[in-house]
Amino acid sequence: VRDGKRVRAMSGTCTHLGCSVRPEAVEAPDPADPEGRRHRQVWYLTCPCHGSRYRADGTNIAGPAPRPLASFRVSLAPDDGQLIVDVAAEVASDWTLTLP
Repeated sequence: VRDGKRVRAMSGTCTHLGCSVRPEAVEAPDPADPEGRRHRQVWYLTCPCHGSRYRADGTNIAGPAPRPLASFRVSLAPDDGQLIVDVAAEVASDWTLTLP
């Protein structure tokens, strides 16, 4: 996930039974519009196997998924600057790497 200069990595595997989640965009009312006329696009990650749904930050919000998606440590390779995701190093869901 990239947000400007901040980068984080999450698992794409549902925490229920291990199916691969996929992105899904839906239209939702814009909370900045008190009259509810404007809408914005909201992204979720959805498991096609049993219907678990996650927010874009990996938090589980629906279905049988027992916990959020795992997040992993991200670093930059010193020689060429490529992103490295260490899937053996789980981190808190709000952990990010800020790019130079």
